[in-house]
Amino acid sequence: MGIYFDDRHAPAENQLGGKPYYMRDSEQVAALRGAQTYEEFMELGAALNRQLRYREAAEAFSRAVELDPERPDAIRQRAARYLASLQTEKAVADFERSLELGCERADTLYRLGIAYYLNGQYEKAMAAEAEAFPQFDEEMGIAAMYWNTLASLKAGKEPELAKQYYVGMKVGHHTAYDAVMALYTDHATMDETIAKLEAVSEDLEFAMMGFGTAMIARKRGMEQLCEDILYTVIKHDSFWIGYGYIAAWQEYFKG
Repeated sequence: MGIYFDDRHAPAENQLGGKPYYMRDSEQVAALRGAQTYEEFMELGAALNRQLRYREAAEAFSRAVELDPERPDAIRQRAARYLASLQTEKAVADFERSLELGCERADTLYRLGIAYYLNGQYEKAMAAEAEAFPQFDEEMGIAAMYWNTLASLKAGKEPELAKQYYVGMKVGHHTAYDAVMALYTDHATMDETIAKLEAVSEDLEFAMMGFGTAMIARKRGMEQLCEDILYTVIKHDSFWIGYGYIAAWQEYFKG
């Protein structure tokens, strides 16, 4: 069994693209098929989530919501599964409801911002990330800055959070976001950023860095470079559940 998900799991083509894919239940899923209570449906959703069966997991969390509509954890979990399967309108509605029900504000705003972005609501994405940003340390702040900047590019607005970027931010493991912000703020050239991207070995980081680099390339009129990077990101799919990959998929196939 993998650290983040089961070795046998649904592919991007199924969850993001809607391509049919037969998935055998894991032992945990099979044992919970008779779920009846709120807690059992929550466990079923979590077990389906381990197989990256996000659409089915959302259905399980929906059954929990039906049993207790005012408990926020099922709505918050469902929101994340909607987002990870590009059911963006539903994701937006659930993240907004999660805020109303008192879920942890900074993290929910951050993910709501990504949901807005993927739903084409770019100014709302900018605002959500801007509100989340001061509640974070720099390690998460660089992530909010990244999505605020990309949403601003889509909206044709000036990215306000990018003005707070500086070389040497304490970004922790978020080096991919840092590389994109360095590119946007002209602390790195496109050639330097592409060379750094080509040296990335992990697919999660490759997608985060690749997607942001592609969007900046598109903004600068480098359309072929943008398309080439997006295509390459799609091929780096061993960790397709990352937001950078999901956004690249949407941009490449639906944008």
